[in-house]
Amino acid sequence: MRKEGFRKKRITIPMWVIVILVFILSSVYFNNIMLKNMIATNTFYAEADSSSFPIIYQKIDDKKVNLMRAYRDENYMTVSNETLSVLGENRTLDLIIEKNGATFQTIEYEIRDKNSKVLIEKTALNIDSKDELINVTLNIQNLIVRGNTYTLVMKIDLVDKRAYYFTNIIYKKRDDLQNALDQVKDFTEKSFDKQAMTEYVKYLETSPNRDTRQLFNVNLQSSYEQITWADTNMKLSSDLLYKVYQAQDYCFNIDVNYLATCVNNDGETEKYLTTDQYVIRWDESRFYFMKFNRHTDEIIDLNNKPFYAPKHRFYLGVTDLSKIQKIESLNKEFFAVKKAKEIFMYDNNEKQVTNIYSNRITNSDTFLKTSQDYDIKIIDVTDEGNVEFLVYGYNMRGNNEGYLGLSYMTYDRIENKVNENFFVPIFTTYQNLKYDLSKLCQVMNEQLYFKTYDRVYAINKNTKEMVMITEKIDETRSAASSDGNYLAYNVYGEETNNIIIMNFMTNKQTNIKASEEGELIEVITCMNDDLFYGVTKATNLWMDGKRIIGRPFDKIQVINMRTNEEKVFNEENVYFYNFVTSSETLRYNKYLRNGNSFRMTTNGVIINNYEEEDDSVYLVEEEWTNEKLRIAYIMLDTGKEELKFNRYTSSNLKLEEVTPLEKEMRLEPDIYYVYNNGNLVSKRKVLTDAVSEIRDSFGYVKLNDSVTCYNRSNKANVSYLRKNDNILENLEGFEENFYLKENAVLVMNVTGVTERDLEYYISMGEKLAVFNNNEFQYFVTGYDNNNYVLEYLNNHDRILTPRSIVHEMIVDENYIVYAQLEKLE
Repeated sequence: MRKEGFRKKRITIPMWVIVILVFILSSVYFNNIMLKNMIATNTFYAEADSSSFPIIYQKIDDKKVNLMRAYRDENYMTVSNETLSVLGENRTLDLIIEKNGATFQTIEYEIRDKNSKVLIEKTALNIDSKDELINVTLNIQNLIVRGNTYTLVMKIDLVDKRAYYFTNIIYKKRDDLQNALDQVKDFTEKSFDKQAMTEYVKYLETSPNRDTRQLFNVNLQSSYEQITWADTNMKLSSDLLYKVYQAQDYCFNIDVNYLATCVNNDGETEKYLTTDQYVIRWDESRFYFMKFNRHTDEIIDLNNKPFYAPKHRFYLGVTDLSKIQKIESLNKEFFAVKKAKEIFMYDNNEKQVTNIYSNRITNSDTFLKTSQDYDIKIIDVTDEGNVEFLVYGYNMRGNNEGYLGLSYMTYDRIENKVNENFFVPIFTTYQNLKYDLSKLCQVMNEQLYFKTYDRVYAINKNTKEMVMITEKIDETRSAASSDGNYLAYNVYGEETNNIIIMNFMTNKQTNIKASEEGELIEVITCMNDDLFYGVTKATNLWMDGKRIIGRPFDKIQVINMRTNEEKVFNEENVYFYNFVTSSETLRYNKYLRNGNSFRMTTNGVIINNYEEEDDSVYLVEEEWTNEKLRIAYIMLDTGKEELKFNRYTSSNLKLEEVTPLEKEMRLEPDIYYVYNNGNLVSKRKVLTDAVSEIRDSFGYVKLNDSVTCYNRSNKANVSYLRKNDNILENLEGFEENFYLKENAVLVMNVTGVTERDLEYYISMGEKLAVFNNNEFQYFVTGYDNNNYVLEYLNNHDRILTPRSIVHEMIVDENYIVYAQLEKLE
């Protein structure tokens, strides 16, 4: 197995077509009872066929919103969580169906309750049109409650198969969403016109600390030149495809995807895949850009000869280096690089670059033809120039079209063909699959190990035999080493006095036991081979009345899983809690105990200063240009030879029976999924922990990946809960009739507030209710420079109270603050 150099990271590239797999029951592995499945062994050659299923999207004015792709099984209903479609007046939903040459037999739709999956409506549609584009209006029956979220399932029977389409729907006032979409469209389109964009200068927050020399990641803190595409003379060359993730009252999370093009100095057309991410908030008079982020990646076009011979540079163009993955063979005669969902392989003997995997239709400007819901991971490059890689996510074309799962691919250099060794359908979302594979996806001893939800599987590359190694992994208390050789986890549902470490190099497992009775140990994270876990006592339970906040740790223990070396971080009378981790840092808060509650004192951080040794011969570097700012390239010493370009050849293979890995997804209770603009960033056991991860990101949290119980996008530290939300059952003592209006939204603070938060809601005319230990204390109704206005229930007097006293009670003592949004339908 090749080691990846320190500066190289991964990039994605998929494949379509497929193969077969058939699962067969069997025995025991890693001392657990497993299911074994045989996957049919077939060599698979594929071409980038066009999608054969119809495509559906919502039409709002002239905009294409929430594009829905076809799925082959109704168990993919969970993907409905990735979009939210707002119904129009009288519960109508305007859709456009792009037939893709398909012949319809029947078409119907179902409306299901989001939580219970209970069927509310089932209606057949009569569509008799030979047009390629069909406009359809769904007239949803008067059986849904305004403001509640439901799942829409559309079923289309074609000649030889059935296609399913999913989205969430909500019936509420749509004018504000239409205004937000108009604003997104206007901002995106005017970013291509330097003169027209000047009207948006007032919204920019250009910072001298921002990197002003790159185009691949641009936000409101970037320079005006960056936001207007520098000197590229970039043009919008596709339709804008909008994706609505969240539609709270007056606040919206929206992505817009498109293809952009420019003409370089040699007269060649260059293409860029681009996503603009917006969080927009409206009030009665104007809109606010809470967030704008543009991510763009230049497509490598071998027809444009991206090799500059005088400097020996193979140009990757505008791209984020952190998203590039490059692996070299041991003999350094070959390397594979992943960029913009494609893989290119360099052959030093032939002085040739071959595009060995691509799902791109480069001769079409129709962005609909390029799915974004997939990714690629290069596994190995052999000394013979063969490449092993994974393609995971949604299959838009080829024989596996309509399935979401994991493909194990190999490129044969001699035959110049790609083989799909096996494909595993997994009933989950792309975001969940990507998140799980980022936690564990490793090839060792001819086995592919990967995680999906609370299970780990191994598939033998040669025999195609699949084994479930373990289950009941506590998703919020598990971590893998940086190289994927180790996995440490607590078992879900069991007392956390034991941590299991799986060693994939030796196929053995070891246990770490709590050293004292009543002591608990919980996995925090891994950095390189170091496992970080917390040590606490069962009595260290942080309570707010009857509500459990969590269990702060007495100390942080570190053990190297390779050498067994240990280290301890602890301070007298100090507790550690609220951990946020990345590959290189562990951040946390320090607390002092006060009875059954804990008071934060300061922050702490542990930094990983380990750098993996880099023996790369082919370096990924950058240069600055006037036109495109920073662009990336790889140095190739071809001597006096011109670099040759090639593309893999392939042929189709008929799809045989596909057996899914999991028919039912196992969502553990009370798991909070943390999102940032539709991207899953973590899973947390405690809502407080989940909220802390989106404190500055304008993200949102979902309970069990379905019910949105917290949305950061309106302002800091608030969550949106309705009267009938189950989570309110945890708030004993809260008298909803005394404060919460019928069908109103409760804004709940779960982490402690700042004075800025208080003043924001007061300035909006909101009445803030302050609770401690689930008992009402007072309302906060106004403020000035020195005081807050407090109103007590007994006498309704408005009492001026110094800021310092309120600050001590609310901010320092972590009182909980509730507000009610009045401006609802």
